[in-house]
Amino acid sequence: LAKMQQDKDIYALPRLLSCLAVLIQEGMAAREAEDLARKRLQEQIASLAGHIAAASANNERLEQLERSKARLGELETHQVEYQEKQIRLKKAQFALHYVKPAADALEKAQKTINELAQSQATQAQILGSNEPELARLEQAYQEERGKEAEREGLALDIAALEAALPAYDELARLVRAAEGTNKKLKVKEIEIAAIREKHQALEEERAQYLDTVKKLGEIKVEAERAQRRLDDAEKLSQTLADIQRTLEVLAKDQKELDAAQDEYRSAQQESTARSSEYEELSAAFLSEQAGILASRLAKGLPCPVCGSTDHPDPAVMTAQAPSEAALQKAKEIAATAKERASRASIAASGIKARLEAKQESVIQAAGTILGIATLGEIPGLLARAGEEAKAGLSRAREIVAELARQARQKQACELRVTELETALANMAVEAANLEQEIRDLKMAREGEKARITTIQETLEYKSRAEAEMEMKGKSRKLGALKAGLETVEQARNKCQKQVDQARALLADISGRLLTAQTELAEAQENFLAALKARNFQTRAQYEASLMSEHLIQELQNDVEGYFAQENALRAEISALNTAIQGTVPVDIKTYAAKLAALEGEKAAADNRFLELYASLETNQKVYEAITAKHSEMQEAEIGYQRLKNLSDTANGDLIGKPKMTFEAYVQATYFNQIIALANQRFYSMTGGRFELVRKEEPGDLRSQTGLELDVIDNYTGRSRSVKTLSGGESFKASLALALGLSDMIQRFTGGIQLESVFVDEGFGSLDSESLDQAIGVLSTLTSGNRLVGIISHVSELREQIDKKIVVKKNARGSQIEMVL
Repeated sequence: LAKMQQDKDIYALPRLLSCLAVLIQEGMAAREAEDLARKRLQEQIASLAGHIAAASANNERLEQLERSKARLGELETHQVEYQEKQIRLKKAQFALHYVKPAADALEKAQKTINELAQSQATQAQILGSNEPELARLEQAYQEERGKEAEREGLALDIAALEAALPAYDELARLVRAAEGTNKKLKVKEIEIAAIREKHQALEEERAQYLDTVKKLGEIKVEAERAQRRLDDAEKLSQTLADIQRTLEVLAKDQKELDAAQDEYRSAQQESTARSSEYEELSAAFLSEQAGILASRLAKGLPCPVCGSTDHPDPAVMTAQAPSEAALQKAKEIAATAKERASRASIAASGIKARLEAKQESVIQAAGTILGIATLGEIPGLLARAGEEAKAGLSRAREIVAELARQARQKQACELRVTELETALANMAVEAANLEQEIRDLKMAREGEKARITTIQETLEYKSRAEAEMEMKGKSRKLGALKAGLETVEQARNKCQKQVDQARALLADISGRLLTAQTELAEAQENFLAALKARNFQTRAQYEASLMSEHLIQELQNDVEGYFAQENALRAEISALNTAIQGTVPVDIKTYAAKLAALEGEKAAADNRFLELYASLETNQKVYEAITAKHSEMQEAEIGYQRLKNLSDTANGDLIGKPKMTFEAYVQATYFNQIIALANQRFYSMTGGRFELVRKEEPGDLRSQTGLELDVIDNYTGRSRSVKTLSGGESFKASLALALGLSDMIQRFTGGIQLESVFVDEGFGSLDSESLDQAIGVLSTLTSGNRLVGIISHVSELREQIDKKIVVKKNARGSQIEMVL
């Protein structure tokens, strides 16, 4: 198994499965034997554990018997003490439950007699002090009742004064109203004087503001003209600032362009170096193909080159032969370097185009302000123009600010004039209203004076205060007379009530005292009978035995606990004697040692069983998994072989066949049609000498083929590689192929019409005859509405083109000229 795993030979699976089957059978037999040994050990352990449990229980009973006998002996030493406690408990229960109720009744009866005697003495004292006071109060009450005529006269005087009080209130109100009217009249006279004075001041202020408005004149129109001049100056300054910022951006862009061009040159050098390395490795790899193929030959299998199954002298790779992985890695590195160089070129071209566009934009923007100037002259001219614009902008702002201030002043004056005119109109109305109010107040004041005189003639006193003072004096005197009668009457009634109450209580207490004396005699007799019935000779013996319920309960619990514990121990000793009859102590340690040894053997057997079980489970799972995977692998091999043949066909890797991929095959089909269309023009451009043809056969069966071109030279009747064409002939072939491709696209996509064709350079490599042939072919393309554009520096070509766009360079950049 170890050798199979080391060799990683997937075809050795049948042998592996056979070995696993043997291991599984052996493992099952070993597991059953080990399980039987485990069961025997478990039975021995259970039997020995039962013997140990029984012996331990018997030993524990023997030890418990000795402990119980010792405890019983200790309890018996206190037996006399607890017998005395039992007698004391019984006496305490008799004293508390039978004698104490009679003693409490006797004490209660005695207490009642003492309280009644005390109350009798108190009520007799109260009655003796209140009877003389009652006689005195009755005499004073009769004297106060004799003043009734005086009280009635005072009541009539007070009622008359109260009836006149509203008239005094009306008089006071009229006096206050008259005073208020005088005050209002004075205030209104002061207000109208102030209004007239303020009216005069406002008239003078209005005249001053009107004079200021007249002096300022058409200041608003001048301010608008100054503002327009300021706006023009600000726009000029902003334009100059924008041009300055653009110049700063151009400087940054120039640095960016320099960095991008450096990056492109570095990337191009790196790409050239990596491509050279790849080409060298590719050449070495191709030269070592024989050795590489020979290294894969196996005895009995056909050679991929010749098909022979016998390999007597296979080629040998040199030590320097590159691997296919190294070649592929070099190819990827070269492609990455080339892609990086391409991206760097595109990036540099984009930056250059943006820079040139911005430069042209700056020249045009500066030309509108500074006149015609080169890019280098613009910064100096821009600085001088900026200083002049800054000075002009400052002057314009000062003028605008001053005119704005004057305009605000005029506006404020006009607003103030309007406010003053409104205020003057309001003052005139307010003055008229005040004059009317003054007339009304004077009339009201005369009416109030007449009513005050009329009321004063009907009243006895000058004011309400004097009338109220007189009324209060009479009210106090009347109140004192009524209070004296009421006080004497209340005191007489209170004293009479106390005398009557004391007499009633004395009679009741006398009756209750006789009843209490009878109850005291009965309670004394009952108490003596209770002492005798419970064997108490004297009251002192009873009181010595008396305890509280709590102490009695504690004593009872102590006595009952002692005797209960003694009885329980005697019962326990009797039961233990019966249980251990005929037994002796057993040494448990010997049995425990045997049990520990058996448990150790059982644990070792368990571990062996688990190891065998785990090993068997693992082998069974592996056997099942390998069996399933072997079936899947057989099915996969069949599918793989079928797909491998299809893949080799599509990828051009069939042994002994030309190396053409499926993609190349499809491309070659369209390529043949493009070549046919291209030859229609290439034949004409070369004077019938050359025709293009697709190269179908490779140089050997190891090379890819399908999309390479040959050229048929009709002068020699032979075909040769297009690489043998001259520069002019190569340009004609490229032009013909491009035009053939355009015809092909239009043919297969009816919605696309190539209405414009541009040919960039390439004409410089043609002689005059070839140039005429190329122009003739391009002229045929202009039929209909198609436009043919040629980009070239060849002077002979310019003479043959009637419509041209000529690009000329000058100090400011480039300009175009239309030549029709």
